[in-house]
Amino acid sequence: MKAIQYASYGHPPDVADIVDIDLGILGDNEVRIRVEATPIKLNDLYCMSGKEGFRPPLPAVPGNEGVGKIIETGREVNKFVVGNRVFLPGEGGTWRDILQTSAAELQPAPPDGDPAQLALLCGNVLTAYLMLKDIVDLNSGDWVLQNTANSNCGGYLIKLARSWGYKTVNVVRRESLFDELKALGADAVVVDSPNLAADVAARTGNAPIRLGIDALGGDATTRIGACLADGGTVANYGYISGKPCEMPSQMLISRDIRLVGFFKSRSLQMRSAAEQSAIYAECGRLVAEGTLRGKIAGVYPLQAVREALVHAAKVGDERRGKVVLVPDGA
Repeated sequence: MKAIQYASYGHPPDVADIVDIDLGILGDNEVRIRVEATPIKLNDLYCMSGKEGFRPPLPAVPGNEGVGKIIETGREVNKFVVGNRVFLPGEGGTWRDILQTSAAELQPAPPDGDPAQLALLCGNVLTAYLMLKDIVDLNSGDWVLQNTANSNCGGYLIKLARSWGYKTVNVVRRESLFDELKALGADAVVVDSPNLAADVAARTGNAPIRLGIDALGGDATTRIGACLADGGTVANYGYISGKPCEMPSQMLISRDIRLVGFFKSRSLQMRSAAEQSAIYAECGRLVAEGTLRGKIAGVYPLQAVREALVHAAKVGDERRGKVVLVPDGA
């Protein structure tokens, strides 16, 4: 079995190696999955770089999302049969051509649909879905504010919010992105600036906004909080800026703005197995039918992982969407 592995921390393209790994004997409750597609995420780059707080034991195989087809089942597996497509488990190590894992926690994936699109479901799609469901009890017509709105997660959130009757005001870094987001169904788009609160109020008619979603951290968290109604909630789910979230005491105390962290896996774990399966099924259907569609910047075979990592590290217009590894090179 071929896998991407790194034995030291450093510049991701420099530390990534293609290695042979012995799968061992297939357990009675295990399956073997031929990986169809697995994305390169910012988290993977942090881990490979050895960023503080992102230092897994070495050697390590990156990746914790994707989709694949079962090619072999253990003697006691009755939930799946050979040929079933499944979402890859979240424990890590998905950058390989064949994955061996327990069948117990696997979720079925739609048999049809683009593997590269389905590979993004376990991350950005579920994150957008659960943020709208879990953080604030929203009603039809309510506004939701988000930054990094041109990301895949932002695009999914726009589509889901519109289908559920919510309105979105979307913060980006440049005006050239307005048309793209409006085509997805964004109700308002604004450029991030020190005057963000006034600009958001003007675009929304001073509507009270109870939920702001922040993927940047740093002083961007403050700007999101300043846009919200008293008692509103800022949910941070990323740290693209590399800086801790900033929230002034006056905002917390006088205006009762709450700052919470959001983690998709925690939201899923609060649900029963049946509820989790229903969410995967609903999101899988939306992706397979093309209702939710992410931007793919590039698709690479495992053998081109170094080129893929260089591409994945680019920002802005140099990388419009996710970079995806397709182990069989299709």
